[in-house]
Amino acid sequence: FLTKPISPDHLLHSVRRAGEIIQLRANERLYKDHLEQEVTDRTAEVQHLADNLAEQNQELTIVNRLKDEFLQMMSHELNTPLNAVIGFSQLLMDMKEDDDPEKRRKCAENINLAGMRLTRTVDSILTLSSITAGELTQNYSQFSAQNFVDAVESEHSHLSELWGSSLHCSMADRSFEIEADFNQLQKATGHLIENAARHSGEGGKVSMFMELEDGHLHILVSDNGPGMTPKQTAIALEPMRQIDGSIGRKFEGMGLGLPLAKGIVEAHGGEMQIDSTPGVGTTVTLDIPVRKG
Repeated sequence: FLTKPISPDHLLHSVRRAGEIIQLRANERLYKDHLEQEVTDRTAEVQHLADNLAEQNQELTIVNRLKDEFLQMMSHELNTPLNAVIGFSQLLMDMKEDDDPEKRRKCAENINLAGMRLTRTVDSILTLSSITAGELTQNYSQFSAQNFVDAVESEHSHLSELWGSSLHCSMADRSFEIEADFNQLQKATGHLIENAARHSGEGGKVSMFMELEDGHLHILVSDNGPGMTPKQTAIALEPMRQIDGSIGRKFEGMGLGLPLAKGIVEAHGGEMQIDSTPGVGTTVTLDIPVRKG
């Protein structure tokens, strides 16, 4: 307030003082707003870092779980055939000369099957390693579709004995010849057939159809197994993943079939398609560009 009479100097001083107070209060509001914004920004940064850390921890948890599942699968897939080899070879050693020859033959057959399974497991791991490193090379040759189908049928002659599923192979034309890597193509098809038989189980039906159309080789492997949802299909395409990764899972295997087949086909410049319906079955199509002989 001002006292009377008013001195000009005092008036000027009072006006300046009032202006300073107004400016200080304005600066105070600006500083307060700035400080609140700084706190908000820093809080957001801390929250972002905390969210990233939580996400990374979750990823590490998943990686550790997948590692444990992989080690369990590896142990099972290696120990099972090795135990069979040890067990049946011990039976052979304990047999006497006058024992039933059929028993000897059966033991030898079981040892052979176990050895083949172990070989396929090791070969699959090595093939996956080559695919991952981009080092899978092709040895192209010309061969007939009939010879290829015969080789596939011969390789899987024990399908019903192993999983109780039947295999039916057919072709649109028995006379055509193709040019591709015979062994890799047989390996990719074999993985699909074994996958289909393993999941179809006792009484299951597996079919392979082969055709050449517009310079593309189509190999379709179908089954009447449980089928997969889109989410399950995505998991099955991940190397060394199982839809059920537990040690007590219903289906054996290392989860390499679909990833290996896909990698081999893509190395040929082709693609793999999966059509699966839960409760109905699955059809996997290999589409590979080839030259007709």
